[in-house]
Amino acid sequence: MTHLDIKLKLANTAATLILVGSHGFSFQDWFLRHPEKFGGRDFILILSVILEVLLIGMTIYQWLPSAPKDAFEAIGFWYLLIALVNSGQALLWYFHLDILAYVGLLWLLASVGFVYHRLRDYPPRNAVDLLFVNAPFSIYAAFTFFATLFQSFWFSEVTRTHPVVHTVIIIIVGFVALHLVDYSQRSSSQPPCFSPVYPMSLLSLCAVFSSAPSPVPLFPTFWSVLTSASVD
Repeated sequence: MTHLDIKLKLANTAATLILVGSHGFSFQDWFLRHPEKFGGRDFILILSVILEVLLIGMTIYQWLPSAPKDAFEAIGFWYLLIALVNSGQALLWYFHLDILAYVGLLWLLASVGFVYHRLRDYPPRNAVDLLFVNAPFSIYAAFTFFATLFQSFWFSEVTRTHPVVHTVIIIIVGFVALHLVDYSQRSSSQPPCFSPVYPMSLLSLCAVFSSAPSPVPLFPTFWSVLTSASVD
């Protein structure tokens, strides 16, 4: 079992390096051509940076004796597969192979979703587990879900900027978010903050309303709807 642990740790370390590198590659144009004004889409970049920091923390945490071995064994080599798929579909987007990249995105969503649901059987023992084991895949699931949903309407010039499409995306995200809040409340072993509802909501507002000067004024309204709906 010791050899298996070492292999998993090395695989997770390689996965984090691959993910950080691929994210840097994906956002390089964003950095180089970024306007001086702060826009709505910049919140997606901030969330991506938060995700990378948590994944780096997870990579360091796994080497410590206090790390939950059962949770990391449940993740297995799926994290490495996720990193490879993520970097591969980023390259496909870069070379404008959009259909293949979208297929890769669907594969990524399935892989991340699998790990996210598998970790539901391994609730965090403490705040450190929540922060560096469960939270990264919660945010990753939200990120990938919204990216897949938004990208589904991106192939057409009409649907990518149509306000009706943006409204539909918000409605879908809202229903999924409320379902996750309800599921978290019904599950005695799952804290409500573990569901990806909050980063998912943030993503939806930031990307869909990116044409606005700032989506921040919209947060209290959407937040109040989520919190009021999650109260029994």
